[in-house]
Amino acid sequence: MSALTTQQKKEVTDIATAVAKEMLNPLVLGGLSPSITFQTIDGWEWKIVAEANGFIIHPVGEKANSHLPRRIILGDKDGNPLQWIDVD
Repeated sequence: MSALTTQQKKEVTDIATAVAKEMLNPLVLGGLSPSITFQTIDGWEWKIVAEANGFIIHPVGEKANSHLPRRIILGDKDGNPLQWIDVD
């Protein structure tokens, strides 16, 4: 099992930040937890799930099944920094 590289984290962070900003507008009003799935160029597939206090991003698909899960928790709508959490 190889850890995610800095470049992989940067790519996912960039994509996730852009997608999350688009999801923020109608998001928290109805108490829904919308989600979006996207794939990075290295073949990883990621799912973003909107939560009331931010977003959770985790890998899905075949690659995710063969690796330890990796998650990013995005800060809230006030622009708090992104935080990577590696789940062992």
